[in-house]
Amino acid sequence: MRIAPATWACALLTLSLSAACGGKSPTAPTAALGVSAPISQDLTHALSVTDFSLQGWRDGSFHYLPTMSVSVPATGSSLTVQRVDFYTLNGGATTHLTGVVFVSPQHVISPGGTLDLFHQNSPMEIVSAVALTSITATVSFTNGAGQTGTVAITENAPLFAPDGSSAALVIQAFSVVGSSEGASFGYWPKLTLAETSGVSRALIKKMTFELLDVGPAGHVPPSWEPREVPARGSMNLDEDDYGGPWLWITSMGDASRVSLTIAFVDDAGRGGSVTAVAPVSR
Repeated sequence: MRIAPATWACALLTLSLSAACGGKSPTAPTAALGVSAPISQDLTHALSVTDFSLQGWRDGSFHYLPTMSVSVPATGSSLTVQRVDFYTLNGGATTHLTGVVFVSPQHVISPGGTLDLFHQNSPMEIVSAVALTSITATVSFTNGAGQTGTVAITENAPLFAPDGSSAALVIQAFSVVGSSEGASFGYWPKLTLAETSGVSRALIKKMTFELLDVGPAGHVPPSWEPREVPARGSMNLDEDDYGGPWLWITSMGDASRVSLTIAFVDDAGRGGSVTAVAPVSR
């Protein structure tokens, strides 16, 4: 908690600051006349985490998807969530996993309100090369006076089966149609997926597209929309219900190739992934 600097009482209602303070200049900032100094507040219980859970999958790496909601009591004041950081204990030492800073739009919570910071359609992915035993989330926030508080919560990480997925997902077809308008480039991926084992559904968790050979402009947000391919079934991803692209990728990068990585799990939650690369046709 940050305490505001003390106000020099000797500076008030005097014509000569040096005379009233014995000829010595104050060493701390002085509040202007008629302006009240900030009042310190106890922010210990100003914000609470009402939901924090972890899901994920394993496909060589360990993927953890946290969901989190925070709330402000009805008797509290409006707060702005600034950032969330994730940590884990590794050999007795605390390791910072990742974090996110909320810039725009601001994440403001009114008294009595609740805010979902991460949810299924907008998750925060934590990727680890090793299995984690627990994950701690620390939420940093400020109040209207600019004072900062934090709240932390720890949850056990889910256990993932060591075996690979019994579902076998295959990318049977993958093509990309590209277009451009000025300095902006658009990409329409089209693909056909099939499950070939007949043992389990393939439940798609994440689709990652990357525009190749164009540097940082090639990194585009992944698709988190959940989909499933039935056992020994197939799925075409081409047009939406209105005849437009099911997915449209925009970038400042003029790419000639696009890569695709699909992460999926079987009915038992065991993960796998498949990749493909397609040329861009115009």
